[in-house]
Amino acid sequence: MATLIFGGGRTVRWSRLRCRAMSLPGRWRFFAAAAALALTMTACSSGTSRPLPRAAHEEGIWKAAVPSRIMQGEFGNLDPMGLIADAQIPCDCSINWSSPDTGKRYCFVSATSLVYFLRAPHHHIDQAAHAWAAVRR
Repeated sequence: MATLIFGGGRTVRWSRLRCRAMSLPGRWRFFAAAAALALTMTACSSGTSRPLPRAAHEEGIWKAAVPSRIMQGEFGNLDPMGLIADAQIPCDCSINWSSPDTGKRYCFVSATSLVYFLRAPHHHIDQAAHAWAAVRR
């Protein structure tokens, strides 16, 4: 029996007989997989790895980029489509659209919200402005 010892006291054992029975390319694949597993387990068990930024934990892989500085959008950085639906959904403006007519920036919580908004932007801006006026009262 051979033993691999990983950080944190984890061990993996395998039989040399099974290893000898494999063809040469099979052995290399086995050892490459074992080395990759060892590196992964060591990296995961060490305390030196940095945690992901907070936004990455909250949004998952679909969040493309979080702005390095705070961006200001209309409606107090609330999603216009959320306002139309009577929901106050805060955004970080990583997904935004600027009106070519007025130059105002509108922030969205998701790309889906932006795509739906762009079907009729002037109509949605008017509806969101009306809902924003009702929220501010």
